[in-house]
Amino acid sequence: MHLSLRHVYALVAAQSLAGVLGDFSGPGFPAPKDLTSDQSLVGAAWKSVTATLEAAGLGGGSINNSGNRPNGSLIPGDVQNTTFSIGLISLHDPDAASLQFHHTSPEIAASTQGTKKVDGNSIYRIASITKVFTVLAGLLTLSDAEWERPLSDILAPLSAGRDIRDSVLSTPWDKVTMRVLAAQIGGVPRDGFPGGLGEIALQMVLTNMTEAELMAQSGLPAGNMTDPLSNPPCLVYLLRGEACPETAYLEGVANRAPTFLPWTTPGYTNNGFTLLGLAMANVTGQTIGRLYQDNILAPLDMKSTFSDPPPTAEYPRSVIIGDDAVAGGFAVANGIFVSSGGVFSTTRDLARFGTGILNSTLLAPAQTRRWLKPVSHTARLQYAVGAPWEIVRYVSPATGKATDLYTKSGDSGSYSSWLVLLPDYGFGFSILSAGSARSRFRVVAALADTITHALVPALEAQAAAEAARNLAGVYRAASGSGLNSSLVLTAADATPGVVVSSWVSNGTDVLAYLPALVGPGPYRLLPSVVDSVGGQIALRLVGAADATSAQETPGALFSAPGMLIADWLVVDASTYYGAGLSLFVFDVGRDGRATVVTLPAYRVTLCDQLTPSCSRCARLGIHCTGSGERRYKFVARPDNHSSQRAPPTTGAHAESSIASSTTQLVPTGAPSNQATLDASSFLSALQVTDVRFDLRIYGPFFTEIPRRLGRNEALDASVRALTTAFPSVHTHQHTPDMYKTYGEALRHLRASLGDPATAASVETLCAVYLIMICQGWIGRGADFFPSHGEAMAYMLNAATASRHWQGDFEAEIANTLLVLTLLESFGNHKIKLDPRLWAAEDTPAVARPSRPPADEAHHIECLQVSSLAAVSGFTRDVQGSLPAIRSTYEVLQTDLAKMKALLSEVSTTAASDLTLSERRIHVRRQTGYGTLLLLGMMANWALGVYGVGGNPLALELERTMLVDEVVELARQASQYRPLGSSAMPGFIMAAKITTDDAVRLGQLEELLALYQSDFPSSK
Repeated sequence: MHLSLRHVYALVAAQSLAGVLGDFSGPGFPAPKDLTSDQSLVGAAWKSVTATLEAAGLGGGSINNSGNRPNGSLIPGDVQNTTFSIGLISLHDPDAASLQFHHTSPEIAASTQGTKKVDGNSIYRIASITKVFTVLAGLLTLSDAEWERPLSDILAPLSAGRDIRDSVLSTPWDKVTMRVLAAQIGGVPRDGFPGGLGEIALQMVLTNMTEAELMAQSGLPAGNMTDPLSNPPCLVYLLRGEACPETAYLEGVANRAPTFLPWTTPGYTNNGFTLLGLAMANVTGQTIGRLYQDNILAPLDMKSTFSDPPPTAEYPRSVIIGDDAVAGGFAVANGIFVSSGGVFSTTRDLARFGTGILNSTLLAPAQTRRWLKPVSHTARLQYAVGAPWEIVRYVSPATGKATDLYTKSGDSGSYSSWLVLLPDYGFGFSILSAGSARSRFRVVAALADTITHALVPALEAQAAAEAARNLAGVYRAASGSGLNSSLVLTAADATPGVVVSSWVSNGTDVLAYLPALVGPGPYRLLPSVVDSVGGQIALRLVGAADATSAQETPGALFSAPGMLIADWLVVDASTYYGAGLSLFVFDVGRDGRATVVTLPAYRVTLCDQLTPSCSRCARLGIHCTGSGERRYKFVARPDNHSSQRAPPTTGAHAESSIASSTTQLVPTGAPSNQATLDASSFLSALQVTDVRFDLRIYGPFFTEIPRRLGRNEALDASVRALTTAFPSVHTHQHTPDMYKTYGEALRHLRASLGDPATAASVETLCAVYLIMICQGWIGRGADFFPSHGEAMAYMLNAATASRHWQGDFEAEIANTLLVLTLLESFGNHKIKLDPRLWAAEDTPAVARPSRPPADEAHHIECLQVSSLAAVSGFTRDVQGSLPAIRSTYEVLQTDLAKMKALLSEVSTTAASDLTLSERRIHVRRQTGYGTLLLLGMMANWALGVYGVGGNPLALELERTMLVDEVVELARQASQYRPLGSSAMPGFIMAAKITTDDAVRLGQLEELLALYQSDFPSSK
């Protein structure tokens, strides 16, 4: 569909008198984070739900046997006869999993084998919720090509040729793929005999009805139950009390007529998921139970979920009807039907499962978003079908906003269930039930309605309340910017979206311009993209033409305004020099509060006047204060060494020197020598207090470098190269002057290394280190040393013979570079270091620092230089070092726990609330924890390969945990990119080598790409 913007604007103008139904699919506000506190509207709504249930005599209250509905409730009056467990699921509030409600019916309370009182750990059959497990296992193990393979290529009994003359009676198995089965639009028969009680002949057997009675009641012709040729193959096994084997089952369904042709219309089918499970097992070579265990249950720590009947040791917490677990339908093995409805689980495990889906714990985020979408529609306007989702559309009575609920119901034997997920809010709930009452499924459906009608409006209201706190407010350009620009935002649950109440851009009232562009107001901002790693939220501007409470024109389809100027059709239609006028980007802290908003088309960033934060503003060129520390914009500036520069300054003047975008020539003042100019530039760089660009991350000795200038040309030149290249870390712009000073530094370094008087000096080693840092920034790593570690090792070994390495500066640089070299030696055995470098304190080859490191009080054994040196030795003879590796691995477990505890001391505080010193400690501890994870992955791999680490499964689980910790650490550390988290790529690459899990590899690749983007020209 092509629609000229000229026509769009005309239609928008015509809508000044009437709004139309909006169709931006998604939430009106960012998802709420607080569902459980005393102030949460969701928590209050949950209390209302439980009060309603208790009023019905549930959950331990007095039982009302009147058979009437509770006053004003959807819940049937006989609800007491059904045992059920309800549990909430939340991506954003972990405490929501504790919001549960349980009711035990008299039937279950009287059970002699199972539990007598259900709770969050009670095991139920979850029936067709199993289908979600089956599809997820397929998404995690099958390739796109495998999803498109027809069943006739996978399951031999279905490969017989199709008779074209009987096309309406013969299923086209060569067109039925695994993907079409998962999407419930394959047109295959609903149940493969005897997979369901819909088979009349099976009902006759189970009810002891005679054939004559069946004929009299139904009008069906007589059959012959004893003739194997006229009966489904599975019937023979059923009459003998045996499970139907795969081949017999497939022969039975092979000649069944289709309900529809594939991709025609959705049709519920248990048979389709039985076939899907059999096909997945055939393609992967693993049973469906093993696919569940390895790809879902183990990674999500779902220890109370089973694909076979739980062992009898689990019966005391199992929900069993009657005195016989088999006769009651609990402990019945499902055989080939597991993939359709054979899983057992608990409320707590389903919370883990639902959270794992919403969080993309197993799938890549893009794959999750694709999965949580409709595949086809039904005849009901508010009901769509996915794979295997039953998608219900809830429309808010207050705002008209549509919210899609991705659900899966289950009903089998004496068990009914429901899993409901709301991706818009990162929320969901589960209901598990058991009972012999015929009303059981109706009860569960009524419970789902009760929860939905109470909690979805509360979620919307809570999201509005949090948006009012986090996004609403007054945003202005800083007073020193010279701009008269401001934005006033409000939020209320009666209107989806953050409302733009006032908008002035450089003195112009933008709201007066918007009617011609997007129609009448109120103008609202709707969530578009959330970057939780980068701490940003993008919202898009819409007008009243999208107001969800308005009505479409009666009888109009193609000519309705909702068709012609729908949100999805005109989004981002108006741009200014390539930037969308509708785009608003908020920077948010870890507490969710916005600090600044950027309007790319208007080329302005505005500060929140209530909680100003100058980090973003100053980085983009706005002179602004608010957090107590200055931030700076990094610019590529010419470095004309022949010009007179300003002398070194201190205090605020020194801090602001880097902010200048032009070379600062001095009209008057005393001349300065080159060393003074170099020291001034270096000090200016050091005084940047944003840890993302903090040079001190490279070592504490950096503060002493200016004192060493003027005595070694290699060090002086490398400092000039570093300070000239420093702005490129932020701007990614490489200037000719940057390459010029870098080349000069290389020339001086070669000369210094060739001079015996300076080759082994600490200044020359420092120069080598600075040059290597520059190479990492500008992507010239192979210009001088093919291996940084080999060069460092050569220099450090030479230092052991020198008498000039006995001061704090010498000790700090030696220890910093020694650690880096040891880490590189793990993978480069050409690096050979003199053991005297980590000798005992009484005979040090190089002096130790006289002042202790910041975290010395927290002794981490495996981070000591001697321990790292020992690990380096292990890598040269892994098999011969296995006992020592095992011992080190045990120590690592303690060190990891200790370091994680230290890290959490700082991580629990929002980064914006940390002092500069605390942020630097945070960075150091993140690096230390990453190093321990690296050591752990190495040791785990060695023990696993050589089979000396004890339980292989335990090692595998620990390896998975280590990789997951690297992923989480890298995500948390990204707030300090690029320099403050510069160690992370090494940890990420080590984790990539450690795991072969496709989902985790995808997460690691995504993180590595993010970190590598900081230095796009570097290899």
